[in-house]
Amino acid sequence: MRHDLVTMLARIKKALAMETVRERVHQDFALIIDSFGFNEGFSLVETFFLRLERTTDLLATELKINLDLTNAFAYTGSLDYHLRTGLNTRAEIICKQVAPYFKGVDGRVIDYGCGDGSVAVRLLEREVVKEIVGYDVSTYTGADKGITIKKLETIEVPEPAGSFAAGLMTNVLHHEVKNGLILSDLSRLIKPSGKLVVIETCPEKDTLEDFEVTFLNDYIYNRLFHPKDDLPVPGTFETARGWVKRFEASGFEVRDIVELGYDQPLIRDWHVLYELQRFNYNPL
Repeated sequence: MRHDLVTMLARIKKALAMETVRERVHQDFALIIDSFGFNEGFSLVETFFLRLERTTDLLATELKINLDLTNAFAYTGSLDYHLRTGLNTRAEIICKQVAPYFKGVDGRVIDYGCGDGSVAVRLLEREVVKEIVGYDVSTYTGADKGITIKKLETIEVPEPAGSFAAGLMTNVLHHEVKNGLILSDLSRLIKPSGKLVVIETCPEKDTLEDFEVTFLNDYIYNRLFHPKDDLPVPGTFETARGWVKRFEASGFEVRDIVELGYDQPLIRDWHVLYELQRFNYNPL
């Protein structure tokens, strides 16, 4: 899925028009920006909001805002430096969260939506898994990290059914409108009784306000802080329990649910970890 910019901009403006949503997201990102050593995060974020409310050209506005961010850190270390540091911390946190669930897994593991492979390489280097293959819609080589990362041209992974003993997927599903196809394909790829470990961003509460806060946080982090990644942000979130129903309908039994909460330094998102087991039969 690529971008429906008209729909995305309409949703951004809708979220910003909700006073409590605006206030919460404003505070979240002002604190994050200030933590990078820039002490005017509140006014900077307000400038972003005003530009987004007034624009009719979302892509051009995103680039302008990212330039503002880059310039803001000219004297406190580059924005890229702060983001890289935060992403390394993120990968380390995720590795520690998921590693116990791969104990005893014997065989290939797929990391679906692996990004640059930072989590996968940690799992491999620490001998948590014996072999792991990454797939992502963006182009990463992974060669410098000692792992294989393959580019996805479609949602479906071009490998035979039952190719993997287990799978990992971290914060992928809400970036794809047709995320049911991802779950169906992972059900095909993972062997019966195999394991899938998922970390997904969820609204903390089942309210319109929390859904819009989650969307706006996700949009700002992915599209304004990382414009070169060009990630789609359709906002296809589910509650923690809503994902349980989706997983079960796609051929997985939910073995464990852990509310990780607000566990990451770069974005105030509520995360939930799921340990899933592939059914021994095709439920469809």
